[in-house]
Amino acid sequence: MKKKRNVDFKEIGLDMGLILAKRMFNTEYLHYGYWTEDLAVESENILEAQENYADFIVSHIPKDTKSILDVGCGAGKFAQKL
Repeated sequence: MKKKRNVDFKEIGLDMGLILAKRMFNTEYLHYGYWTEDLAVESENILEAQENYADFIVSHIPKDTKSILDVGCGAGKFAQKL
């Protein structure tokens, strides 16, 4: 008798979100981004907004930091930047 495999719907949702992000917005980030005043909130600007967010977070990390825990790291794109 075959053992029944459990379906991890959270993992499927993450995979689907990443596929959509790659196809629709040419990005691997799964967050909305940081929209500055000079950046129009339009779908063609989402990658720039996401980079703004990543840069903002990185700029606030103290220089002597040796390790970082990326909680809720999504697909890992931001962890690569860190």
